[in-house]
Amino acid sequence: MPLNSYDLISVVNTTTFKWNCRVRAQAIWKGISRETQQCFGINIIFLDDFNNRIHAFINQKFLDKLEEKIVEGEVYVLSNFKVKKYLGDETFRAVRTDKHIYFTEHTKCKKDTTEGLQIESYAFGLFALEEIEKSANDNHFLFDVAGIVQNARPMVSTIKNGVETKRLMFDISDGRYNIKVTLFNDFGEVYETALLSQRNEVVAIIIAAAKITTYDGTINLTNYPATRVYVNPDHYYVPYLKDNYMSKIMLDISSDEGEETKNCMTIKQLQNLGNEFMQKRVSIQITVKRLEEKSTWYYANCAKCKIEIFQEEGRYKCTECKRTIPHPDKRFRVFTLCSDKTGSVGIIFPDSEVRRIIQKSVFDIHAEYIEEPIEEPFPDVLRQLHHKEYLVTVVLIEDNIQNGSTVYEAVEVDNAIEKSDDFSPGKHDMENQQDLSLINDNQTPILLEDTPQTGKSTNWKRRARKNTAPILYHNDENGPTKGSKNIKTEKCAQNENQLILNINTKVRDVEEKGNTIPQESFDFYDHAELDGIKNVNVNLTG
Repeated sequence: MPLNSYDLISVVNTTTFKWNCRVRAQAIWKGISRETQQCFGINIIFLDDFNNRIHAFINQKFLDKLEEKIVEGEVYVLSNFKVKKYLGDETFRAVRTDKHIYFTEHTKCKKDTTEGLQIESYAFGLFALEEIEKSANDNHFLFDVAGIVQNARPMVSTIKNGVETKRLMFDISDGRYNIKVTLFNDFGEVYETALLSQRNEVVAIIIAAAKITTYDGTINLTNYPATRVYVNPDHYYVPYLKDNYMSKIMLDISSDEGEETKNCMTIKQLQNLGNEFMQKRVSIQITVKRLEEKSTWYYANCAKCKIEIFQEEGRYKCTECKRTIPHPDKRFRVFTLCSDKTGSVGIIFPDSEVRRIIQKSVFDIHAEYIEEPIEEPFPDVLRQLHHKEYLVTVVLIEDNIQNGSTVYEAVEVDNAIEKSDDFSPGKHDMENQQDLSLINDNQTPILLEDTPQTGKSTNWKRRARKNTAPILYHNDENGPTKGSKNIKTEKCAQNENQLILNINTKVRDVEEKGNTIPQESFDFYDHAELDGIKNVNVNLTG
């Protein structure tokens, strides 16, 4: 039996409508009018056995004429359809082709029951994450992206103008670039369980037909009616993505087991730490590049439960102790953007450290702005943190280690460590270096905890001693011994030559009287610090 001959999606064109294609319905979504909220048709992405994709549209008036309902994921034989060119002003197109299929009243779409060639479940036109930011202002297309899930949080709900909005937020990363993702309402609820249940694993995700938005200056991917999310899909790119991601986060530093603190890490090293550092303290030396002045710089606190509380119907309520707190305590929470030579991260300065630095509480600042007719501005006193260097100690939590969050909460903020010169020899000299030890005058090794000899350890500049001729004297061992006398020399001049001249004069006077000078007296002069001597005592033996 001969195989059925089908047209490829890549060859269909506008010249005829007598096309016959075998395709899989990869995605189906309704077209809803923004003004009337009425459905005006159905959109479909069709995929053939060569992974070619094309967008198709079925007008509402032709839906009833279809013999059977088209189901997402099923394979169909599609015939007698019209092909139209895009006009060029269409927005948020899910497939990057210059044509699309348009159903007519003669179009037939029947479920395929034959054993034809296998058609993949999905195909994508993946974009690198680093290219997403460059396309932020392009609303002509939707984007297919892939990444590793990081920092997945439970859904949050907000109410604005009486309308409730739910958000599922997480990040995706390829090991080099991170992009924030927000899935809204029912669409986010579908994937919340799948993402949060695998928080301890490396989860790969492919988002097809994502919409690029910008929120608070940050690129964000959100869902559109055409968007589909695939968690750990059976796709050839997923193993490569996971391997590449893991290779990028391998540590290039070593750590001692049980070590609680890593002093003065770089930001790059901080971001690459693994699970063994969970709940441990890490110190980094950073410069505060920016203060986030648009966000709230303080929060209300339940004095009993020590948690943040929010207003409900104009009153503060604690979700833990269920109390209503009319006048809650308020604490600092200052968000900063900090950098070093290897990267940048967000660091939240805690209440205790901010109060210590600025010597004020939140209520002190409230009192200063009590006469302000409008909402309190960002306090000037907090701006003293800007452009300062600090040694910040952070505690690594699950969001940082497993979810890749680049926002850290500080527990200590100290002044930066002063950097000193590095006197280590270069690598090219290491092979020629000898093992040196501290040796004293008796050739005895000096222990490291001992204080080295002053003459060898000091870095004071001293004038070199001048060699002088020895002073001759008569040592008459048989002569009469007389009592020793103390002869005090006149005050010496600063010049060492003058000092030596004074000494020689005294020696000559002693010799004329027949006395002798002990040898130890000369030893004393030979070892004296001549520059600093003001008076010299000479012991004479008669």
